Amino acid sequence: MAGTGSFETVANDQAITLSNASNAIAGVVDFTTAGTAGNVIFDNGTTAVNLAASDINGSLTVTTGNAAGIIDSGPVMVTNGATFTTDANNGVVDLAQLDLTGGQLSLNTYGTGNATVINTQAIDFGASSVGGSLVQLPPWARSPRAAAR
Repeated sequence: MAGTGSFETVANDQAITLSNASNAIAGVVDFTTAGTAGNVIFDNGTTAVNLAASDINGSLTVTTGNAAGIIDSGPVMVTNGATFTTDANNGVVDLAQLDLTGGQLSLNTYGTGNATVINTQAIDFGASSVGGSLVQLPPWARSPRAAAR
């Protein structure tokens, strides 16, 4: 799909599950869930993921097999843990606007893929496997880095 994707739940604690590896949203994608357990699972197949401003009241799991990997272009608020995975092509995870307020963060890159994350607060890392470098920057590094994009 050449355009963008926007997915929202209206009822509390409903999940958004887009787990088919044939998904291919080329533009930005955003998610909004209601309640306290509105989890999101998104596999974008071999297409890079660009997360726009999102408000996820639950957990977030994102997977891609693209070398450009997973980036954010807006604040991504998640209340209960997040997992970001690149599963091919030395894909990267580059999150400059993460707002993970609870749960653990797991970062998994394929091959020599790097991972960089700026979160609004301290990060509780879960089981992770980063083949390249892992960089965790403090929240105050957000503005200069985001402006350089």
